[in-house]
Amino acid sequence: VFRALKRWHAAQQPPATDEAVASLLRCVRWARMDKDFVQQHVNTDPMIKTHAMVIAMAYQALAFGTAPAARLGGAIECCFSSAFDTNGVLYHIATDGGTRPYANPHASGKVQASWSSCWNGEIKSFVQHSHAQPVYCYTKDEPNSWMAVDLGEGRSLLPNYYCLRADLHGTDKFKLRNWELQGSDDGAAWVTLRTHANDSALKGSMGTAAWPVEGADRAYRHFRILQTGPNSQGPNSSYFHNLICSGIELYGRLRGARAS
Repeated sequence: VFRALKRWHAAQQPPATDEAVASLLRCVRWARMDKDFVQQHVNTDPMIKTHAMVIAMAYQALAFGTAPAARLGGAIECCFSSAFDTNGVLYHIATDGGTRPYANPHASGKVQASWSSCWNGEIKSFVQHSHAQPVYCYTKDEPNSWMAVDLGEGRSLLPNYYCLRADLHGTDKFKLRNWELQGSDDGAAWVTLRTHANDSALKGSMGTAAWPVEGADRAYRHFRILQTGPNSQGPNSSYFHNLICSGIELYGRLRGARAS
């Protein structure tokens, strides 16, 4: 995990915020590193000098009899490494924590995906981890289009990262540019967790991008992408309200239903 985090940190442009880095450092199992690795790779890393307290707290927990582990009191830490890695919440649920082969979690009934409307594609594609072939996946050309996922009864997630995937449309056609990530307890009243305005991170056919979710102070059962403005076609073109997305993955602390 630490090596993956170092690669992620080095690739961030602009640099990741201190809050985002500290949140991910908490996922590292510091007490299980050997002395040589700590001396060669940890003590010399610039991240550690900035966030030394995170590591100190991990070793303090060990000293008082609470060794850091992935499972904490019924919770699972799903730590982001890269877009659509196998650390995400939906992948964890789909595989029962890595104990079963992957199957689409909507198709298996473990989560429920939904869209405001469907023009092309399958509803389940919104929660698909990876696609064997490129797919079309988009709503009708309607304002405030959305795609959502219900993690299931008894589950909730305190998010700290998420990623999205575009669909088969090539170049920069119909890409998400203006949207919000939202969370909800009941799928009716929504709280905005991150706002994107003219965000051009999603590019190309089946392109992916990821973003930190900073400042979330509670967990939610439901999550959705709400398109709040025109896609990359712009307001003077046709079909600028289509929400086009063939995948989402969420990261953070997952609780409930044995978190699987």
